[in-house]
Formats: sequence, structure tokens, C-alpha cells
Amino acid sequence: SLWRVILKLLVASLLLGIVLATLGLSPRDIYQRAFDLVQSIWNMGFDAIIRFGDYIMLGAAITFGWFATHDEFMKGVALFVLAAFVGVIWFLSVARMRGDRIRSIRDYQGGKPIV
Repeated sequence: SLWRVILKLLVASLLLGIVLATLGLSPRDIYQRAFDLVQSIWNMGFDAIIRFGDYIMLGAAITFGWFATHDEFMKGVALFVLAAFVGVIWFLSVARMRGDRIRSIRDYQGGKPIV
């Protein structure tokens, strides 16, 4: 019956609570550890996404060199420009998702006189 199931759940919860309290764990600790686990998995995945853009640029540079040495220079240039365009879009998208402020050269000069 319904009351029997509720009673079993209460007894099981009480016994589990006693065991966890004996081990020095609280519900807050368990939630915090679960949150830390999810956050670390998210960060590992996000780093992989960032590295994906690096791999695109590296592959474009190597492919450009290969085309340039095999008398197909314009194909290499076109592929490199396309990959650079994808890389820039990727970089800006990742920077925006991470909340990084995209800066220009003027931001770094910061009032220094232009020589």
C-alpha cells in the first residue's frame, strides 16, 4: 500500500542519514561535490572546444605549405584564408561565451602617445 511504501522510504532515509552523518557528510557537501564534478567536466569539455580552433589554424598552416610546395599556391592561399576566417569566428565566439572582453590595439596603448 501507499503508506507502507512511504514508511519504507522514511526508514531507509533515516538509516542512510545516520550512516552519512557518521562518515561526516552532509547534504550540502554532497551537492557541492556533485556541482564541482559537473563544473570540472564542463571545463574539460570547454578546453577541448577551444583547442578545436587551434587545430583548424594549425592544419591550415600545414596545408598552405603543402599546396605552396606542390605548385598550387593559390589553392593554399584560398584554403588558408578560409581557415583563418573560420578561426577568427571561432575565437570571437569562444571569447564571447567565456565572457572575455575583446580588446583592440587602442585598449592596450591606453593613452600612450603614438610615435
